[in-house]
Amino acid sequence: MRVGIIGVGFVGKAVRHGLTRIGHDIVPFDINLTETSLEDVLDCEVVFISVPTPPSPDGSCDVSIVEKVVDDLAHARYRGLVTIKSTIEPGTTDRLSKKYLHLRFAFCPEFLRERAMYVDFVENHDVCIIGSYTPEDAELLRAVHDPLPKQFAVVSPLEAELSKYFMNTFNALRIVYANQFYDVCKAAGADYKNVKNAITKHRSVQDIYLDCNENYRGFGGSCLPKDTSAFANYARKVLGDNFGLSLFEGIVEINKRYKPTVL
Repeated sequence: MRVGIIGVGFVGKAVRHGLTRIGHDIVPFDINLTETSLEDVLDCEVVFISVPTPPSPDGSCDVSIVEKVVDDLAHARYRGLVTIKSTIEPGTTDRLSKKYLHLRFAFCPEFLRERAMYVDFVENHDVCIIGSYTPEDAELLRAVHDPLPKQFAVVSPLEAELSKYFMNTFNALRIVYANQFYDVCKAAGADYKNVKNAITKHRSVQDIYLDCNENYRGFGGSCLPKDTSAFANYARKVLGDNFGLSLFEGIVEINKRYKPTVL
């Protein structure tokens, strides 16, 4: 299948690498790749958007680059499936689909670690979450990714957007929780590693993102800090100011105490 990728950062590179390995004809477009152009992707059956969504001054998710790409595709009369992989504020795909009625939309997030993006996309692809409006588009995205994911989950675009934030904020929570527990153990004169190794033998506690020592504190990188802040902002917006300090805001504040670790 001929598949376009707009934005070849670490997510775009991983998608390009993985889909090329399973035989797709990948057509990249990135403003930093001078030999590429938007016109190159217009005959692709699916176009993935994986451009940056940096934090706004208030911590919210800035989706302006995604919106610009969609607007360019609309003006170019693209006829395939516009599939957003960039992390975006929940509700963005719905809003864009109502604005550009002649475009088909889906949201299909990735769950990649920066330092292991190729391995995660090809070998550790536990689930492909497809947020689509029609069964036909869901099946198209399944065909694009198969057989890399171990399983698929088809939900609405809004639910897929929320699932991306669920994963990133939960990983951030695990890291902050581990750091707080490490501090308690140290103050009490106990070895945190012994505590962690004992309790992770229980099936309900996975030993993921729980390692902690003096040299690796908190979370960093290009995703978890901005996504946790963005979701804290979104949660405040949907829950209202009367809700009080949210858990997500607490994660952000506690992490500021620690030297971040890139994930």
